[in-house]
Amino acid sequence: MKIYVKAYGILQRHLGSKKEVELCLGQGSTIATLFRKLKKPKSEIWMVSVNGKIANENTILNDGDAVGIFEPVGGGK
Repeated sequence: MKIYVKAYGILQRHLGSKKEVELCLGQGSTIATLFRKLKKPKSEIWMVSVNGKIANENTILNDGDAVGIFEPVGGGK
């Protein structure tokens, strides 16, 4: 199945400097599967969305899903 991954912030470097990539994963793959494919530890990702809704590492992905990955954010007072 094909999914579309969009990275925000410095996480784009894990997509080969592209902002969005198309990936092929097997049926029943989860967000955790995606992290392994990207060689990205969960600790470096703050939030994940699937089709605009917050998701977690156990979320099962479906063909055509749009996944957003966001880095931890800091700053402010």
